[in-house]
Amino acid sequence: MRFLTLYGKIAIFKMLSLSKIIYISCMSWIPNNFIDMIEKIHNDFIWNNKRANVKHSALIGDYSKGGLKDVDICSKFKSLHLNWLTRLYDSNFHPWKLIPLYFLNSVSSNTLLFHPNLCVSDIMIKDVPDFYKNIILLWKEISQTPPTTAAMVLSECLWFNSNIKIDNNPITPLFCGKNSTIHLSDLFTYDGQFVSWETASLKLNIRNRFKWIQIMSAIPVVWKEILKRDFSIYSVVSHLISI
Repeated sequence: MRFLTLYGKIAIFKMLSLSKIIYISCMSWIPNNFIDMIEKIHNDFIWNNKRANVKHSALIGDYSKGGLKDVDICSKFKSLHLNWLTRLYDSNFHPWKLIPLYFLNSVSSNTLLFHPNLCVSDIMIKDVPDFYKNIILLWKEISQTPPTTAAMVLSECLWFNSNIKIDNNPITPLFCGKNSTIHLSDLFTYDGQFVSWETASLKLNIRNRFKWIQIMSAIPVVWKEILKRDFSIYSVVSHLISI
């Protein structure tokens, strides 16, 4: 070990060990047993094959919080896979994107799939290759974020939303026969009220009014209250400014 300090061991592990598997881990799914093996190698190296003296959660913290910026192996691999999505959906065209986009679009009917509070069933992704399937499941895991402001509520996607369900199932584009992304901003007016049935039928491509009633009822009550609260505050402020 050459009497390396704890900080030195962490730096050595990052430079000489973790860096060698970064490239391949960006393009393939990492089995759980492999992650466990890397974590064991990491812990044995850091603590000289002995019991850890500092909690891992503290060690990975920033210097300002008393940590040493140690690497969390599992989170590192997850971040690499999520970063793969930014390259997939950037504006540059590359032939390699055709295959993943084909499978991902087959799940979402060519609509936005990677949005907050994603909810897809295992049946929907059973025919998707493992790498892309696990990317979807990973996004599903980390995307659960309850909206707290009107802007966040209006940016929520209507399709595949874990908080917007009919008969305990998320709404899909097939429910309306609409192959385009619909956000809640398309369903509410400027004052936080639902759009009229005529407007909704055009935007959602539906002729059955009962479906529109189902959709309105599926929007969480808390979200509706957030819209009414924030738009009421906005109206009061606008009135005071005009005075």
